[in-house]
Amino acid sequence: MVAHSENEKRLLAAYARAKEVFSEQFGIPVKEMPTLVITQKAMQPHYDRMHNLIRISSQETRHGDSVGEELGHYVRDRLTNDMGNIMHPPSEKRNKEMTTHEFFGLLGRMVLYKGLALKEREALFEGCYPVYTVNNQRADVLRARAGQIVRRSLQKTKERLLGQLIGPYEKSYGESLAKKDATGADFWREKIKKSLPELAAVARENAINAHGGMEELQRFMTHRYDALVHSRGYKFAAQLETDKVDLRRLFSLPERDVRMHFFRSDPHYEAAAPAQAEPNARKKKLEEIVAILLVLAVSIPAFLAPSFTGYAIAQGASGIGVLLLGLILLVIFMIIKVL
Repeated sequence: MVAHSENEKRLLAAYARAKEVFSEQFGIPVKEMPTLVITQKAMQPHYDRMHNLIRISSQETRHGDSVGEELGHYVRDRLTNDMGNIMHPPSEKRNKEMTTHEFFGLLGRMVLYKGLALKEREALFEGCYPVYTVNNQRADVLRARAGQIVRRSLQKTKERLLGQLIGPYEKSYGESLAKKDATGADFWREKIKKSLPELAAVARENAINAHGGMEELQRFMTHRYDALVHSRGYKFAAQLETDKVDLRRLFSLPERDVRMHFFRSDPHYEAAAPAQAEPNARKKKLEEIVAILLVLAVSIPAFLAPSFTGYAIAQGASGIGVLLLGLILLVIFMIIKVL
């Protein structure tokens, strides 16, 4: 039996409770949910859709955020049939849609928080509802810009070093052209053409080393990518009022519909309205029809009264009868409109 640290035990307990909450919310059996794999190295929590695993570092302390987000990704993939070897159609670009994917990651945190009792919230979320503030967004933008600056600097360094490596060949080529030495010019042109890939690789390696090595560059690029894909999705998820939508329906929507209806300052909640809203509408319509029929039932006896017969109308003896006729016509019009 594997001996777990206290933090790992809390993480396992948090995940077990999170699975219960998501099972109740989405109707997914607990036994079908991903297996939690606790890794010993530092890493970002990650949902492995190919193997239905959730990997979280043993050093992770934000238990509610981490398990809630990764289960949010899992539910999204499951309800859109995007698990295992099932891939997106060629018309959809996976990398482009990562912002939508992260939208459901933050929603997963929100679902878990709302499904917990007060004491559980304090334990897993330190009592704080999952949010994504303007300050969070600004921090992500700064991280993205820092990564972009490093990437541009790397490209410029590589171009400069490549220029230095290819310089002697270009100089000889230029001298041959100046001397009108066609044979020499052809030689150096072919030399440049054949040497360019190798020299470019050497320049790239030297540029990477000049920027602190591949590990340091990878860290900047990862931060930039994470900031870009999380920022937009988190922003719109944080402003969503989850009690106005059917969460299962929302998690099942195509990515285009999610962006069109919920990546905006005024979300179109009707795009994922709760299922009970439709029966309530039918009930309201039925009540309206019953009310109209009651008015009609009261009006009919008056319509059939002697004062309202053809003789009375012909003689113009009853102004009241004419009003009642107008009322009946109005009632009929209202019924047609409701239907």
